[in-house]
Amino acid sequence: MADLVPDNRLEGDITDQQPVAPPRATVGIVFSTPQEAGGTVDRLTDAETLRGENITEHRGTIQQQHVAVLQSGIGPQRAAAATHDLIRNHHPDWVISAGFATALRPGIRLGHIVMPNQIRAGDAESSVGLVFDDDALKSTPGLITGVLLQQTDDNLTPDHKRRFGESTDAVACDEVSFAVAEVCQQRKTKFLCVRVITETAEEQVSLRTQKLLRQPTLWAKLGAATGALWDKPSTAKELWQIKSRQLQASDGLAKFLQGVFAQL
Repeated sequence: MADLVPDNRLEGDITDQQPVAPPRATVGIVFSTPQEAGGTVDRLTDAETLRGENITEHRGTIQQQHVAVLQSGIGPQRAAAATHDLIRNHHPDWVISAGFATALRPGIRLGHIVMPNQIRAGDAESSVGLVFDDDALKSTPGLITGVLLQQTDDNLTPDHKRRFGESTDAVACDEVSFAVAEVCQQRKTKFLCVRVITETAEEQVSLRTQKLLRQPTLWAKLGAATGALWDKPSTAKELWQIKSRQLQASDGLAKFLQGVFAQL
């Protein structure tokens, strides 16, 4: 990864840029996108932002814990690279893979929180080592545990979700948590996973909107949006609904993570 530099530097002013020695974070959180990270970043106090070639890092304090929040970009390879950098730079006590997830079982609703005790990717699996008793689950409405599946397919139909849930015994899926867990296991760092449901098992997001949401830069998003909205105006309504949903989900996830930090 390129050296992280403070976000308040003028673009193009590289003559005095020096590598920034980051303070040690006791907790590191790996998100894929700014939409996932936004609610948590908003809760950082004494915050600063640093940007590298592929990764954005926000540093600050939550619940008296020094926290490093990384936005890795989309995909398991980027998430794994960001996790390696996080552990190398900060040596955190805990690494958390956090963000959005898709439900694979009926009855799991938008905004429900998934804290898996096992994560699978194909035939490989990683244990989180987190066990909830029945009383804890009953006392926390909307909290779900079980198997989380790493799945990078962009276009999961309700039938695909049902079959994935039945064949793998998974309650939900995301794209990167297994990659983060694997790095933590290699680096002997304690790992948690906290995901919020933003798509139910009964829903399917259109391919046009999926493509738009996955664009890596603002200009790419604008270009894709122009074409999509010109060809199919209904994409605008779907995109607006998803953006509103993600905003609520990110805020709900951040509130839940605050409670997690207090227990670490």
